[in-house]
Amino acid sequence: VSNQYYANSSSTHRLGLEADVILSKAREQIARYLCVKKDEIIFLSSATEANNLAIQGVCNRNSKRGKRIITTAAEHPSVMEVFKQKEKEGFDVHYLNYDKYGNIDLNQLNNLLTKDVIFVSMMKVNNETGYIFDTDKAYKMVKEKTDAFFHIDATQAIGKEKIDSSYYDLLSMSGHKIGGIKGSGLLVKKKDVLLSPILFGGGQEDGY
Repeated sequence: VSNQYYANSSSTHRLGLEADVILSKAREQIARYLCVKKDEIIFLSSATEANNLAIQGVCNRNSKRGKRIITTAAEHPSVMEVFKQKEKEGFDVHYLNYDKYGNIDLNQLNNLLTKDVIFVSMMKVNNETGYIFDTDKAYKMVKEKTDAFFHIDATQAIGKEKIDSSYYDLLSMSGHKIGGIKGSGLLVKKKDVLLSPILFGGGQEDGY
């Protein structure tokens, strides 16, 4: 498909319009599979870009509400390294510990959930151990005590584990993990999520 429909889908010439039809069809298919609205899907180049947009986008837009952000101690580098960068920028970063069985310490999460928490990020399936995390329970805990946005890195979970769209605000994934074209990924951003772009100059994907 990418060999035949290679034009800029935002262009108004014939090839661009043909590409837009293909892109719109893909957006509708993914939205139907994930049980989200099609305008909540942002197409990107990878899960790495999606994770960066989720973390930096939320932190940059919402820092006036607070600067406490939370993730786990064994996230993928595309999450972990961004949190380390935000720590250098003055954010109050906390990393959840694991027990010897690979369980996340949800009691630690509960103790960290203060009103100044603006963002929590957690993978659904660990890319090293295969452990499946109870993100639904974590989401409920976060929403009971804070107004923070909850992000799931679902790169290793899509097509393998059921993910209820009611239990996250943002979700990132990569195309090549499920047989899609390389250089493709997406971020699901629910309508109430306040997000700043991290790339500038292109109008595609609603300005992101």
